[in-house]
Amino acid sequence: ENMRGGSKAGRDDALALSTVKRLERSEFTDGMDERFGFERMKEPGEKTGWLINMHPTEILDDDRRMISAVDYYFIQEDGNRFKVALPYKPYFYIATKKNCEREVISFLSKKFQGKVAKLEVVPKEDLNLPNHLVGLKRNYIKLSFNTVDDLVKVKREISPAVRKNREREKSNDAYTSMLSSALVGGSLVTADEDGTSKKMTEQPDNIIDMREYDVPYHVCVSIDLKIHVAHWYNVLYRGSAYPPEIVCRDDLVERPDPVVLVFDIETTKLPLKFPDAETDQIMMISYMIDGQGFLITNREIVSEDIEDFEFTPKPEYEGPFTVFNEPDEVRMKFMICIVYKTVTECQHHPHQQTTSTVQFSSWIGCKGIDLIVMTLLDKIFFPSAMVDEATCAACDLNKPGANCQRRMTWQWRGEIMPASRSEFHRIQQQLESEKFPALFPKGPTRPFHVLNREEQARHEKKRLGDYCRKAYKKVHLTRLEERVTAICQRENSFYVDTVQAFRDRRYEFKGLHKVWKKKLSTAQDNEDAAEVKRCKNMEILYESLQLAHKCILNFFCGYVMRKGACWYSMEMAGIVCFTGAKIITQARELIEQIGRPLELDTDGIWCVLPNTFPENFVIKSTNEKKPKVTISYPGAMLNIMVKVIFLAPLLTMKLTLDLDMPRCLPTLECILRRYAVFNEDGSLAELKGFEVKRRGELQLIKIFQSSVFEAFLKGTTLEEVYASVAKVADYWLDVLYSKAANMPDAELFELISENRSMSRKLEDYGEQKSTSISTTKCPAEFLCDQMVKDAGLSCRYVISRKPEGSPVTERAIPLAIFQAEESVKKHFLRKWLKMPSLHVPGSGPAGLHVYGQ
Repeated sequence: ENMRGGSKAGRDDALALSTVKRLERSEFTDGMDERFGFERMKEPGEKTGWLINMHPTEILDDDRRMISAVDYYFIQEDGNRFKVALPYKPYFYIATKKNCEREVISFLSKKFQGKVAKLEVVPKEDLNLPNHLVGLKRNYIKLSFNTVDDLVKVKREISPAVRKNREREKSNDAYTSMLSSALVGGSLVTADEDGTSKKMTEQPDNIIDMREYDVPYHVCVSIDLKIHVAHWYNVLYRGSAYPPEIVCRDDLVERPDPVVLVFDIETTKLPLKFPDAETDQIMMISYMIDGQGFLITNREIVSEDIEDFEFTPKPEYEGPFTVFNEPDEVRMKFMICIVYKTVTECQHHPHQQTTSTVQFSSWIGCKGIDLIVMTLLDKIFFPSAMVDEATCAACDLNKPGANCQRRMTWQWRGEIMPASRSEFHRIQQQLESEKFPALFPKGPTRPFHVLNREEQARHEKKRLGDYCRKAYKKVHLTRLEERVTAICQRENSFYVDTVQAFRDRRYEFKGLHKVWKKKLSTAQDNEDAAEVKRCKNMEILYESLQLAHKCILNFFCGYVMRKGACWYSMEMAGIVCFTGAKIITQARELIEQIGRPLELDTDGIWCVLPNTFPENFVIKSTNEKKPKVTISYPGAMLNIMVKVIFLAPLLTMKLTLDLDMPRCLPTLECILRRYAVFNEDGSLAELKGFEVKRRGELQLIKIFQSSVFEAFLKGTTLEEVYASVAKVADYWLDVLYSKAANMPDAELFELISENRSMSRKLEDYGEQKSTSISTTKCPAEFLCDQMVKDAGLSCRYVISRKPEGSPVTERAIPLAIFQAEESVKKHFLRKWLKMPSLHVPGSGPAGLHVYGQ
């Protein structure tokens, strides 16, 4: 008893110490926030503020207990600042075997007494539950806690049991279930029909799932209560006995003007590695706050003092920089604090310097007659709607004559080896007669049948690949198959509804952007400086919002094929792409009967239509808010085609084809809508119809594109302009045809090399193949193995033409080899290129015929 009591006392002391430390940390944060003007609301009252940030915290309740809360930071219209703590119980859900909720709750309440604040059963709609469309729901147990610390501790104990139970559920099949039932109960039906255990000690075996345990606490609170950054709110504080009320003010849209801090850090680093805070030094820190730039240098690395300078890329972006040349890294960090304190104290009115994340958004742009083929919006193409026969057989709505199933075609593409089955069997027989290395040094060699299944498969794959490469001169053949997937037309449409909400919100922001652009033009005509600034801020705001929504909408499209995605669905991705292609094709066939298609893209068709062809019809309405409705005849014509051919019987029409095509006048050459608009200073203002490469392309292509557009501004006649452009094109053609014979090696490498990064360790990629993996394995042969084992490798390489016939992934040559010793360089280039007689003069890339896209 004494020993057990002492143990409990020790745990109590450790708990008390942990609580004290957490309280001290919370008080320290409050002190720092107060120094920057963010005092916590303590007196009852109401304030209106613009939300700029949020952070999880812990506070004391009226019983002097630590509870979790979220600190919300606000800026008021006059520039003053405040914060308020909103207490909210963190939680997560667990699922149990059927009819085990009461026993599991009893077990959890006893085992985690003092940690779990509340246990309750909550019915939830589970899309994986058979027959859920008739209203069946799965019961989940909601575990609520006073603090995030308690949640983490409980989750850490429950997680192993859930993982073990999941693996057991996967391995169990119907046969083993019946067999165990027969052995235990003497028949195929046990006393407890669902086979679950009611013993207290075995309750962890009945917990089979955990949900919403990995959502960050402050994100969870903000989602549940619909509190979002960059909105105005009324905050009502009624004392510590009540939680504050935070109510959104949708009528306020103009934002305050906070101070913005941007920074960049330059560091040393090892070859092929990203910077490591443990070993690398900071060379320079540049940052700009409220229009004033600062540069701090480390004279241990920078050889000379740098004087103050100005960097102004555009007249509206002035950049005066003050430079501090510090003797070492310690003084650099100290100087940051001094400058930061000085600048913030010199502000005429208080601001918060923050970095907030823009959450969500994006879609598909417009070209000519624009086909917005996200057939997702047909309310049928989303992951959980893909069903099989077993799912439909369990559904009560699946009756004779039911039209809730829709079978859609998609194309599956896979790579297969060209060898036949008999050839593979011969390779297996050959392997069975061979011996393989021992598991440990000086051990006996092992026959093929002793190897584990993974080792056998690895050897079979490698041997078969070598055979195909020699016999068929290729390793893979691409096979296309048409497959059919059933789609449930009654499934919960939450995925599509979310996408559609983002799309509609983006259109709303695009409309408001046009409104404020017109207001800005009016203010400029009236020469009203204050109104010009206000309108410009609003125009930038809505342009940023619509672009942000565009980005996230594109994410929704690609998410279903993202590895590890919760809603991963190859079928959905295939159906969307295949159906979209068919719509584009049939739209082209229809347009060919009227006009002439000029260009087809994945999401649109450029075409010319006769001037006599109907374009827009204006319908007068009795609605005072919208007295006129304009209908695009070509768009309506194509929409009808889509409706007749593709619309599902249970759905309303959601897919739209928008017209975005200028009318072609007889006096204008409007065959292809491709143009470039230049600013007065010669910079590009807008491009239409040109694909400018930014990421994932060779530097050679990027430089050519930027230089060729500048050439269009030179010359006073059409002939002179063409001659100017041709001069640029000829230069780059000479570089290609001469294989850069007159260009320094370093400059050539900049033009033809590619950069990739590897987020994981090399060993984690297993048998995967990519240029990055090949580039990493090659330096391991002539550099230290340890240099390429860690995560975060930066790979820089060129693609060689040799060895001919090999996949691109096997022709990646790391640039690091050209800085190696002469003998090392020659040896490995001959090995990688499979050219024993290769002559490698000097230190350049001679002998490498670079492969370009």
